[in-house]
Amino acid sequence: MNELTFTEEMEILEIIQGHSASMGFLSTFLSTDPLPPPTAAIAPAKPPRRARTNPKAEIEYLRTKEKSLRRQLKHMHENQAKQSISSAWKGRAIQQARCAQRSMLENNRLKEAVETQLQFVEALERVLEKQPKLSTFATTHGHALWKQAVLSTSSRESDLELLLQGQRDKLESAWIQHRLHDAIAQRETVQKTFVDYSADVGMRINFVRGGLIPLSLDEMSDLLWTHVTTPLDASCSLLQTFHSDLVYTRQDIKLADPAIPILETRVAIRRYKEDGRTVMVWRSIVDDHLLPHEEGHLIDNRVTWVTLHPVDAHQCYISSHAVIFTPLFPANVPERQPAIGSWTELLLRASDELTEKFSAALFAAVMSRQIALQA
Repeated sequence: MNELTFTEEMEILEIIQGHSASMGFLSTFLSTDPLPPPTAAIAPAKPPRRARTNPKAEIEYLRTKEKSLRRQLKHMHENQAKQSISSAWKGRAIQQARCAQRSMLENNRLKEAVETQLQFVEALERVLEKQPKLSTFATTHGHALWKQAVLSTSSRESDLELLLQGQRDKLESAWIQHRLHDAIAQRETVQKTFVDYSADVGMRINFVRGGLIPLSLDEMSDLLWTHVTTPLDASCSLLQTFHSDLVYTRQDIKLADPAIPILETRVAIRRYKEDGRTVMVWRSIVDDHLLPHEEGHLIDNRVTWVTLHPVDAHQCYISSHAVIFTPLFPANVPERQPAIGSWTELLLRASDELTEKFSAALFAAVMSRQIALQA
């Protein structure tokens, strides 16, 4: 409130002097010791003449009171403003802390992703620095050729049995490593693909799969075996059938890079009918003295395990782990080194195309068999 001018003060004095009753009420209201009310025992007496109050003193008092109240109000407004500012800053601080936490988590996730990619690149660089040659698998001991996935001109069936039995013995450790036993018990769907590196064999692309099939164990076992032993197209051929559960196949794969030779896949496949499950094992043959690989072709190198477990009379669970190694370069094939990371891309693309073709045919066969059983 602005200070009163002299004219305004005079106007107030005239009003107060002309209205003594109002002045009396104001004096009574401002008094700190009011008089007690009259009682019936005291006879009414003529009121004493009221002392005339100095109007300027009253105005000065009111002015002082006003200033005091204004100071209190200003102080209250300041406190309220401080609380509002404090509350706003507190909210901003909480929001910033949350954003910082989210940023930290995202940075950690990106860091892990980058580290994983760096590991892949380092693995690929080590592989490309020294391409595996077929001569790496040569040995002077004829009886040990099968250990290197090499077939001689004789004892071919027995060598394959030994080779595939050795791969079969590695199945349990692979299933434990990739928690496939848990997936089988809980009937979980599994689909993982990753790349790792081994000092012995170099880069490895891993495929881990698992899921339910709407066929019984025996029906799916026969259907899958027929499927893998029957050529899908002109690129596939059945080289030898040793018995009803052991075959030797070939497939030629064209990679997406035209500068890279055809990848020739020689695979021995064995089926084992065990108590409560069926096991199938694939193993590449990297050299064959009787049926040599095509000159100028790269040599595929892979191993695959598949298990079938019964669920009920109409369902089974299939689980698999496939490992693709870096292709081998025969001595007559020049080492063409693609760009960093190209091997992974080429092999993944080829694997995806083959898997899509294989899965489509297998799915159609499963559906056809299921419809036939329901008819």
